[in-house]
Amino acid sequence: MQAATKQCSVTAYGPTFRTPADFRGAWTQFYGAGTSCQGGVGVKTLTVSDQVLGPDGKTWFTIAGSTHTVGPTGANPVHLIYDRIAVLGHVYRSVADATIVAPNGHAGCSLHVPPDCTTTYHLRAISKPLAP
Repeated sequence: MQAATKQCSVTAYGPTFRTPADFRGAWTQFYGAGTSCQGGVGVKTLTVSDQVLGPDGKTWFTIAGSTHTVGPTGANPVHLIYDRIAVLGHVYRSVADATIVAPNGHAGCSLHVPPDCTTTYHLRAISKPLAP
């Protein structure tokens, strides 16, 4: 997902799955997110969550303990990746949210009271649903 100005974007990674080493092992699921801005501008906060599809086939639930946040940071790009157990027969997706505070490029913005020199972008990306 890109911001309206195409200056910044966010991506949801996964879920991807690794098969168990033996029949007694559990499946491992990987999920993550990334955000970046052209020219490295802005202060970024990135959050990723792992969700599972409910029994009604319509409602998504965020898995407890699966939400992770980094930032605010001036780093560019910003990435998060995590792993957790996946259960056969369940459908999962990754949700990435980015908040970016970037210069708005308006000349003379610091002359306003209060100064209004930044724009805040709220971006969300949702991966395709997958099952192991």
